[in-house]
This record gives sequence, structure tokens and C-alpha cells, in this order.
Amino acid sequence: MVDHELLPWEKRCYALLDILDIHKIVNTEEKRRGVEDLGSEMIGKLTYYERWIVSAIIVLLEKRVLTPDQLATKTAEVQARFKDGG
Repeated sequence: MVDHELLPWEKRCYALLDILDIHKIVNTEEKRRGVEDLGSEMIGKLTYYERWIVSAIIVLLEKRVLTPDQLATKTAEVQARFKDGG
């Protein structure tokens, strides 16, 4: 049950995680394990969708579907876009 209207990034997160599961790239059990591996302190600091996206990133890195350099490059692109008002 969602107690608020999903933010645009949360909707994108939900859709991305669905696509990763449908294409058998990251399944539900892997995402769940990833969240559990974050530990209680980190879980307590993150929102629901933040936990899921961090978990998916960890699994994608573990599977070498995504590299740390690719993640850093995309993160910088997104930060620049928001810095420029986009």
C-alpha cells in the first residue's frame, strides 16, 4: 500500500525494476537479498524506492551488467542535468 502519490523518479524506478525482472536480468529474490545486505542502519536511512534502486545497482554491478565507470558517468550526467535546471 502506497501512502503517497509516487514521485516521477519512483515511478521510473518501479518500471525499471519490472523490466529488469521481465528480462531476467535482476529478479525479485536478488533485489530482496540486495536490500537485506544493506544492513539495518542503511535500510533505516533510505526510503522504500531508494532501497530497491540501490539493491538493483549492487546486483547489476555484481553481475557485471553495469561497471562502476558507467555508473559514475551516468550519475555525473544526471547531476549536471539537474544543476542546469533540467
